Amino acid sequence: MGKVMNHIEKLHRLFVIGDIKNTEKEPDVDEWYRFLEALPEPKDCYEAVYNKYCCRNLHYSASKKKVLDLAAYAPLKAAMRYVSKTEKTLPELSGNTLLIEIRKDIDYREVLPKELPKKYTALKTTEIAEVDYNDLTVEAKALFMELRRRYSREYYLQLFVLRKLAIHSRYLKEFNPAATAVFVYERNVATPLIRKLYEDSGRRFISFMHGEYLLQIIQAYMGFSEYYVWDKMYIPMFRDDLRCQIGEYFVTTPLKLTKKWKLEEIEPTVFCTYYFSGESTASIQRISELFRKLKAEGKDVRVRPHPRYSHLKLISQSFDPEMIEDPHTVSMEESLARTRYVVGLHTTVLSEAQVEGRTAVIDDIGDPEQFKNLKKRKFVVLEREHRLLSEII
Repeated sequence: MGKVMNHIEKLHRLFVIGDIKNTEKEPDVDEWYRFLEALPEPKDCYEAVYNKYCCRNLHYSASKKKVLDLAAYAPLKAAMRYVSKTEKTLPELSGNTLLIEIRKDIDYREVLPKELPKKYTALKTTEIAEVDYNDLTVEAKALFMELRRRYSREYYLQLFVLRKLAIHSRYLKEFNPAATAVFVYERNVATPLIRKLYEDSGRRFISFMHGEYLLQIIQAYMGFSEYYVWDKMYIPMFRDDLRCQIGEYFVTTPLKLTKKWKLEEIEPTVFCTYYFSGESTASIQRISELFRKLKAEGKDVRVRPHPRYSHLKLISQSFDPEMIEDPHTVSMEESLARTRYVVGLHTTVLSEAQVEGRTAVIDDIGDPEQFKNLKKRKFVVLEREHRLLSEII
């Protein structure tokens, strides 16, 4: 069943993430607001889950949704054999342990709120667990069965939520935490129900930002007991615009945005470095043309691809090799130290530059439509001191 689920999840990521990360098409934010206004106010966590699922479905067609439901039907039916045999209950809460679900691709220590370890007497970490429906607890089963009753034909929704409830049942049984902290969970449809699973037994379900965010409809209706943001300006975006189901918000400054280097003592040798973060192909080509002109004028210019989201092949074809900075061999400290202007569209590096005393420059040339949309999408760097690319050239 595991291999089948992997294929279904890949299919879903292709449908959803393919649209979210479609850098060639700028989203219609006004359409998002109209869609959110049309959704009914959720009366409980089950309706919040369904609203969040509807926001995910906005990213692909009804025919693709049918494909997902059809693909999920057999694995769901097989999983129900385990659900019917569920007899284990949650352990009684003891101790004051914080469990952190970590990821291999992001260093949690750079983004973990410094306040969290101070609240708990013990801290444990675990990598994302494999799904085992035998882990499901009676309490999680009750939540799932009510969701199944209400949305009986939403097979992919049921399967997705069931898997997440099984994973968190395992965390609760194995570690018996007073709270579990997760990140990169804003898109997770199951979060309102997972929050209820924790809070019904006197525990907390916590999450925190891992980068600067733009308003994104797929984050709507996320549910956490606590959510840690990097700037107070994020709170109305999540609370009011995206209708998130958050118990308490806290403003924190992560290690990532804490001044660590004395860059003001270092004279820059590079005029500017462009930090890519998933720009469109047209944008990359425009920046390439601009940077070639700057280089012809005698200016030393560099570009730094994002290790996961950039069009690496196109960048390598569009820029001279000596202009491309390898993020795997050149540290962020070294990169920021040698550049006068830190340029990007909506990358977290702009915030890091502001903290470290380098000039943050927002790209208003490479993709004018995306730039115009930054205000609608609540990009917080716009509200802080910055310059525009058109100004510095």
